[in-house]
Amino acid sequence: MRASRVWATAVASLGFFCFVTVASAAIIGDLKTSSGAGTTTVTLSSITFNPDTNSNPAGPPWNGEVSNTTSLTFSGCPSGVLGTAGCLDAAPNNPSEGVLFANGNPIVAGSGFAANNPFIQFAGNGVTHATLLYTITGAGPGSANTNCAALAIGDSCSVFAGSPIILTLTATGTNVNLSVNGTATDGAGASGWIGNFSTPITGMTPSQIQLFFCPSGTCQPADFTSGRSITKPSGGDFLATTIPEPTTIAMGGFGLGLILLGGIRRKMAR
Repeated sequence: MRASRVWATAVASLGFFCFVTVASAAIIGDLKTSSGAGTTTVTLSSITFNPDTNSNPAGPPWNGEVSNTTSLTFSGCPSGVLGTAGCLDAAPNNPSEGVLFANGNPIVAGSGFAANNPFIQFAGNGVTHATLLYTITGAGPGSANTNCAALAIGDSCSVFAGSPIILTLTATGTNVNLSVNGTATDGAGASGWIGNFSTPITGMTPSQIQLFFCPSGTCQPADFTSGRSITKPSGGDFLATTIPEPTTIAMGGFGLGLILLGGIRRKMAR
């Protein structure tokens, strides 16, 4: 009986050890970016991030920059403090380390994201800090409502069905939002991330924006090739969180199996 108890305790301890073995997700926290002197150009069928001449170093190719409200930890940067050795904004890329969005290519509707990955790259990659790469796997969804003319303040619409961009009516115009998501790596681990690009357009309502791109009120095939565009500065906010590694999931299942087996043996020994 005593031997059975000792065996069961050992099994339970091993099972607990398996459960507390966690994934080493290297990238955690909030990355905030701004466009500085750069802009974003939006058409019905594409989104283009234009060079930012205020980033450090100045673009091109950099089309964005790290904002000073960023708090991101990753391999070699446990503190997340901007400007610290091994972290973002480390000298000589201080302040406003250059960021390259979409691999320097337009995001084209219906073309997937192969040309846009890595989606977020940094000027200090492999030089002042670990090589930090964000990959995009999805964008949107937009709003199911395409009636931009019947909005109250705070209500939203998309210019056409399937558009990933959301237009929200404000007291001064429109707030434009694009949600994105994917995974991030730094050579030591992987994390999932969700993000959002946003920009206000003062003096234009969602209805006026919709009519600018689609004068008839309903987007026609010719509207997608018309070349009509709006160019504005934009900012981004990207939150990285942990994702379990396959080995962690397997160890967790193994630990559960051992605990259950220990319980069965205890019952048999009574």
